Amino acid sequence: MATIKRWLILGIIIIGGGLLALTGIAQANGREAVESALQENLTQVRTYADSDPGNYGYAKYIRRIHYRGGNRCTIQVSPEFKGLSAADRTSVINQTQALAKMVLVDQGARTKKQVRAGLVVTIRAGRQTLGRSRPSQHYHYSWTH
Repeated sequence: MATIKRWLILGIIIIGGGLLALTGIAQANGREAVESALQENLTQVRTYADSDPGNYGYAKYIRRIHYRGGNRCTIQVSPEFKGLSAADRTSVINQTQALAKMVLVDQGARTKKQVRAGLVVTIRAGRQTLGRSRPSQHYHYSWTH
């Protein structure tokens, strides 16, 4: 009887571990799908930037949006972004957040309610961190450079 219990417990552990592994794979695939959708939308918006820079010009400064899970993203910017004023940087990142939030909701990664307060973003140019959203106000940024 004790042997059967041990085998039963071992079986439960193995099945549980397998389910955890599958969940991790599904989450990774979900993030990849979101990242792909983010890049597709960013590419599309860039095509509008030349004809309507007032609405889409911000996209020229954004190289890539990396989804980190939850409400976290890293925004890779172009070197030209560094030359913008703090107000212009804020405008570019706020518009980028709007795009990212739309994609996260469209992809089912987050709900409208979950992204309402904004995203937790890190803004980088290559390996250099230029700024971060503030913990309590995700549309206000602390600029380091």
